[in-house]
Amino acid sequence: MKNTKTQVGQPLSTAMVRAAAYAAAFSLAAAGAGCGDDDATSTTDGGSTARDSGGTFVSDSGSSFSDGGSTTTDSGTSSDGGASCGDLSLSGDKVVISEIVLEEYIEFYNPTDSPVDLRADGYVLCLRPMYPPVSGTVPAGGYFSIDWPFRDGATSAAGGEIALYDGSPNPGSGDGTFEDDSLIVDYVCWGGGKGGPDRNPVATSAGIWPESGCAGALDETNESIQRLPSTDGESPASYDVTSAPVRCE
Repeated sequence: MKNTKTQVGQPLSTAMVRAAAYAAAFSLAAAGAGCGDDDATSTTDGGSTARDSGGTFVSDSGSSFSDGGSTTTDSGTSSDGGASCGDLSLSGDKVVISEIVLEEYIEFYNPTDSPVDLRADGYVLCLRPMYPPVSGTVPAGGYFSIDWPFRDGATSAAGGEIALYDGSPNPGSGDGTFEDDSLIVDYVCWGGGKGGPDRNPVATSAGIWPESGCAGALDETNESIQRLPSTDGESPASYDVTSAPVRCE
């Protein structure tokens, strides 16, 4: 099934991004930690996301967090082109991660019969302590991808994890946060995992990943992990870590 991506990203100038970053940093100086951490702050209130040359992620409505990266990115922008990919034959009522290519893109698949507006539904990625909200519409039974939203070097082929939440989780602890297992909708880890604080306990509590064990380390040339067709995504066996990237459209 071939689907055409329709999301259009509007680039932010460096001056605009930095101005928003400074304003957000000032207003959030006393805020709680992002992704449940003590080293990042954010509010999640809609708008597209970008990061400036200093590595501060900023939404156009005022949310921010810092990760020390150096690339300007709009998390709702998908690149042109891509392969025509078939139905993954997945069940469920939530968008899932279908492919990750390190420092290039993250691709999503929608198993439902209706388009899903990622921003409107409050989808947020988490790679502690970074948690960019996601913009774009994933067509019914189709794919949508975003450019890599995290800083370079945040994870590696040897080990890492990425979690996907919906419902606009907030910083802090308890219900409605990144510790809330009712909000995490997809999770995958590979190789030796993230190391240190991770989202595995939340994914395990939600019943979407085993308590221990990740998919294999990624091929060092491809640096790609892909969801296999007709799998539940709840164990390492659901993922291919050796194939070349296939950015679907």
